[in-house]
Amino acid sequence: MFLLCLFIYYMSVSGVTYDIVNSPPSFGVEADDRGNTRPVAILKWQLNQQYIVEGFTAGFMMVLASGGFIILDIAETSSSTKMGRLLMTGLGFSFTILGSAACYTFFRIKWPVYLDDMFLQEGK
Repeated sequence: MFLLCLFIYYMSVSGVTYDIVNSPPSFGVEADDRGNTRPVAILKWQLNQQYIVEGFTAGFMMVLASGGFIILDIAETSSSTKMGRLLMTGLGFSFTILGSAACYTFFRIKWPVYLDDMFLQEGK
């Protein structure tokens, strides 16, 4: 039952409904200064649009961070050995930090001026 709920959560945060309704491409193509093209997985400057790969990857990172909190809770409430509790605590912290940092990095790629324009000053 837990895995079913986790799967539904993953599908929800990945934007599957958006993918079904709008049918975006899996990834995009971006040209550099010389005219060479390269694939991109994150659609920049579009907060209300996404590529399929971007949604699934961001959803996985959100599930990873959530799983870290779940592992931390299990480590606190379980009656396992001291080494097992230490390993679960380390794994939980690692998953939480990694997932949160990856989501933040994804958002900084998607919206590069995030938090830069938060404190605008008159002279700028």
